[in-house]
Amino acid sequence: MDMFQRHIYFSSFIKAVRVKSSFSVALVLMALLFSLGQANADISDRKDVKAFINEMNKRHQFDKNELSKYFQQATINKKIIKAMRNQAEFVWSWDKYRKHMISRKRINDGVRFMRNNKKILEAAYNKYGVSPYVIVAIMGIETSYGRNQGGHKVFEALSTLAFEYPKERNNYKKRTIFFKKQLEHFLLLSREENTNPLGLIGSSAGALGQPQFMPDSYRDYAVDFDHDGKRDIWKNNADTIGSIANFLSKKGKWKKDNPIATPAYNIKNKTTDLYSRKNRQWHSQSQLESKGIKTDYKINNEQIKVTLHELKVGYRNEYWAAFNNFHSIMSYNPRVFYAMSVFMLSQKIKAEIEG
Repeated sequence: MDMFQRHIYFSSFIKAVRVKSSFSVALVLMALLFSLGQANADISDRKDVKAFINEMNKRHQFDKNELSKYFQQATINKKIIKAMRNQAEFVWSWDKYRKHMISRKRINDGVRFMRNNKKILEAAYNKYGVSPYVIVAIMGIETSYGRNQGGHKVFEALSTLAFEYPKERNNYKKRTIFFKKQLEHFLLLSREENTNPLGLIGSSAGALGQPQFMPDSYRDYAVDFDHDGKRDIWKNNADTIGSIANFLSKKGKWKKDNPIATPAYNIKNKTTDLYSRKNRQWHSQSQLESKGIKTDYKINNEQIKVTLHELKVGYRNEYWAAFNNFHSIMSYNPRVFYAMSVFMLSQKIKAEIEG
């Protein structure tokens, strides 16, 4: 904003609020000048940012001046901080979350995507063993099959969360460390792929492309599935499908053709010791049956374990027995709401495809 624009801006503002006191006018002008300065302020002079730059130089031989220039163009984005404070998995009820994630449009678009990419999905299933329906459901929930990949500068998003993660959130120190690590991976990724780190766009959490991979996941699990020499998870459906399958197979330890989840019944207060919202507890079929708990899926193998999960639906609770593949999905996003939505959406799409 040049001086002429600032003059017009201040004049209009003062007339609008009709400030009569010269002292009040001075305070207003000072506040506005401060906010404008803040909007254009860089974070390169911060002590913690300088320490990060030094570490990147020491560990990965990044040029300090080049990194400083990047941070001079990065600001703390308050919208990103607000987004972290209002994540759907934390603030929405299961009813609201499910309704939003498993919409008729998302189901229909998923069916269309599956039919248009049938051969690629079959190839990924043959190589990795991961359910095509789950792959498509993840794409649907993450980015509506590639349409909504985020509108934030990834470098700015990761810088904001690395150095200004909301302190009132649980484990904020742990999350700060996590996002500093993601910022490190993002800069390494940019160098490896010969891309400008200031130019890439992603989610408010710094996730990338159609599958919304964090930078470390891109470096570890993204694949060139169509063998064209690039790992393109932004526009290339083959690479996106193969990368999700590779992620679930390697990091999630997906088990081919195994179940994901099934409803559980006859849960009583005395059996709530079998599940925990914080700690994963695995049980065999016989252990559940000894407590009188029934499921829709009969497990004949005592080596196959499940965890129990409680979801509030209106004024009642529903319970689910979740297998290893459910927790494979949770390696993608460690929230029960998320994994259950992926599972349910995959089932809806499957029902439409298979009739």
